[in-house]
Amino acid sequence: MNGVIEKKLLISAVIGAGIGTILAFLSIRRNRPSFKAVLKPYHGEHKDNIEIEKFENRFDEIVEKAIGAIEEKTGLSAPPVTVTVELDDSFESDTYIEPSAMIKCPGRPYTKEDGNCLSYGIRMGSKPLADGYRGRTTVDKAMTHELTHIFMMYHIPDHRSIPNWLKEGLPIHVANQEEEIKETQKDGRKGHYKYTNGQIPVYTYGKIVDEFNQNANLA
Repeated sequence: MNGVIEKKLLISAVIGAGIGTILAFLSIRRNRPSFKAVLKPYHGEHKDNIEIEKFENRFDEIVEKAIGAIEEKTGLSAPPVTVTVELDDSFESDTYIEPSAMIKCPGRPYTKEDGNCLSYGIRMGSKPLADGYRGRTTVDKAMTHELTHIFMMYHIPDHRSIPNWLKEGLPIHVANQEEEIKETQKDGRKGHYKYTNGQIPVYTYGKIVDEFNQNANLA
């Protein structure tokens, strides 16, 4: 499926959800005047792990490839923000059953210049990364997924109110994680993570994949 068709389908999904953000999805600007992703130094328990070292060495490359994929598949331009990425030892290593990463977005009233967040950050689980995500996904896909969330939080004025199938389904789709999620979740395990209000449980991603495909006509 080429990029133009995908953009049209994603716009249709937005319309079907009753979301007044079509202009944001039509904004295709390839220039990146001030987008920056910064990896904070990591000194945690996995600092000497080879996968951690590979991630640190490839960080700029991973981000650049992710930005290109997101722009191509969504039509959204890279936001003029600095994204702080940090490795966090608090995540468990059970990818697609337990959370492996999380967005940091202190809320603010939406503005065109700053989006929905006072600052933008990503917490990447060091244990899942050190464990190679148990072979279930890759760090490239994980970063693409999380950066898609950043794009959406910046561009979509009513981001908090969009349906879960779009809020989580679009990052999954852009990162090409559908099949690996369905395969991992076929046994129905739910994990032990204690979710707070507003968080989308990872173990529901398989259902979200189905809902996204149905609503975006991508099945």
